[in-house]
Amino acid sequence: MWERFFVANPDAHFEVEEMFAVADRCVVRWIYRKTKEGRPWYLRGVDVFRVRDGKVAEKFSYVKG
Repeated sequence: MWERFFVANPDAHFEVEEMFAVADRCVVRWIYRKTKEGRPWYLRGVDVFRVRDGKVAEKFSYVKG
């Protein structure tokens, strides 16, 4: 899915603003940038992960739209 998405949006990229982990939780605050209708566009978001046995067990994503 992501490969098709980035092929269709070649200038799109994510920038990590902040990342931290405590115990089995990790939080990543990010900005997604791309060109939309010929103009720069962005969306801010946060992902909250729970890690179990070295693998992602849960992921919640929140965006400010």
